[in-house]
Amino acid sequence: MEVCGGHTHAIFKFGLDQLLPENIEFIHGPGCPVCVLPMGRIDACIEIASRPGVIFCTFGDAMRVPGKNGSLLQAKARGADVRIVYSPMDALRLAQQNPQREVVFFGLGFETTMPATALTLRQARKRNVDNFYFFCQHHHPAADPAQPAGPAGERNRRLSRPGPRQYGDRHRGLRLYRQRLSPSFSGRRFRTA
Repeated sequence: MEVCGGHTHAIFKFGLDQLLPENIEFIHGPGCPVCVLPMGRIDACIEIASRPGVIFCTFGDAMRVPGKNGSLLQAKARGADVRIVYSPMDALRLAQQNPQREVVFFGLGFETTMPATALTLRQARKRNVDNFYFFCQHHHPAADPAQPAGPAGERNRRLSRPGPRQYGDRHRGLRLYRQRLSPSFSGRRFRTA
């Protein structure tokens, strides 16, 4: 099973699905938070970003994700103040530097990004920054890989993880997966192109 849409793209782009024996089946997993983001959420982002007096902050990988009304990059081209940040703290600094404007941070990513978002929220409260808002769309794949994954109790025996999930060795579900079920656990050097 591949978790990331980038993995799925690379598998088919490079014909990996054709190189493997017939008894190997690719199962498309839950997808990265950006890959599986519903169009309506992007449309909500565009609506928020297009409001006068708003600075909308997001990670760069969300800029080109299409909604029904375009992408954040297109909203920026139409005049919305959309800015790429590298951490939620960058957005908090923008809020402190622009007290007359509302700064909205679009928090998305796997659960690995949640602590940074939570710490930034704590800092905003501690510093009494009242013009800073969050629009959170964090994603936690809830499936327990230790559970049977198919008919007749078949188990999924391979998992390709995206780069941001490399902390997974500490995550109980993925640790169990690695120890009990999967002799192959890729991701550390898997690269999508």
